[in-house]
Amino acid sequence: MTSSICKYCKKFADLIDQTSVIVGKISSYLVLLSIILITISVILRYFFSQAYVALDEIQYYCYSIMFLFGFSYVYKEDGHIKVDIFHQKLSKKKKNIVNLIGTLFLSIPWAAAICYYAFKYFQRSYAVSERSSQSSGLPALYILKFILFLAFVLLLMQAIAKLIRIFLEFNTKAEE
Repeated sequence: MTSSICKYCKKFADLIDQTSVIVGKISSYLVLLSIILITISVILRYFFSQAYVALDEIQYYCYSIMFLFGFSYVYKEDGHIKVDIFHQKLSKKKKNIVNLIGTLFLSIPWAAAICYYAFKYFQRSYAVSERSSQSSGLPALYILKFILFLAFVLLLMQAIAKLIRIFLEFNTKAEE
């Protein structure tokens, strides 16, 4: 029974990891798109004396989405900033305990709270069909606000996957 539960938990964590990798790849492609858009904007502005607010806003959207979608991938790869001065000297078991406490009491509650408030932020924006404050800017600013919510849902799911993996490792050690 316990091994079948562990098997399903591992599959669920693997699915979350795969999602984070896909989203991370999307994020990496947005770097290239941002560079292309910035280059076009610079060429238009300095060689043709043309400026397009919508083009500038698309750059901001790409840049924002790139970072927001990168959160869950970086968390999956354990690439986030932490105090390695102490962490690197710990045994594997103590690292898992620190990661367990950090995930349970910091990562998950923080990501859940941001999800809650980001969804409210999106709802208010959607209800009024919020658009750019610039007259020639982009419509549907609420899409970016929804992406903010989605990014933190992905981060929350990745934190849950991390928690599952920690518990699975503790379970594996207990069975040995």
